[in-house]
Amino acid sequence: MADVVRGEALTKRLLGERGRPLRYFRHPFLRTGETEAKKAALAAALDARGYTVAPVTLDSDEWVFAAAYGRAVAEGDTVTARRIRDTYLGWFDDVVAHYEGWSREVVGHEPPQVLLLHANRLNADTLGDLIGLFERRGYRFVSLDAALADPAYARPDPFVGRYGSSWLHRWARGQGMEVRWEPGAADWVAAHYRGDG
Repeated sequence: MADVVRGEALTKRLLGERGRPLRYFRHPFLRTGETEAKKAALAAALDARGYTVAPVTLDSDEWVFAAAYGRAVAEGDTVTARRIRDTYLGWFDDVVAHYEGWSREVVGHEPPQVLLLHANRLNADTLGDLIGLFERRGYRFVSLDAALADPAYARPDPFVGRYGSSWLHRWARGQGMEVRWEPGAADWVAAHYRGDG
């Protein structure tokens, strides 16, 4: 919470410049607490400061692609950068399709998805393509408040653990379902991410 409070000074100022209050909190790495006690203490502290937790239903390894792409761009390797970019867009479509089906299995319908997408060079360079991908799949963008109005988001988050994951995975575990993971990055992209590609 000390980090959260320190970050509020800048975040509140930036939001204030746009006439908006600080309302939402997305857990870094989607880690909500590795023990029941830590999770409960953090939830209580966030609540006391007026935060609404921003759950994520559409999570992926896009950061692996982003790091590999950033390395290729920095090295001037335009051929690899282009290959990563093209592979990323096809892979992202597969990830979205996975979560659409997974949503229906876990909650019985597809709620408005909450996407975790990082600010990086790859997403800046492909943002128009990504928006087009979502539009072709029938999506439209809504506010987080509108998304959270869906009854799926009233479900409790039963997950406690060291690592974070999509709320769909959390809800599935709470129902005793085995998690069906989203597609991971291709081996050759992961090798570029590690620097040995």
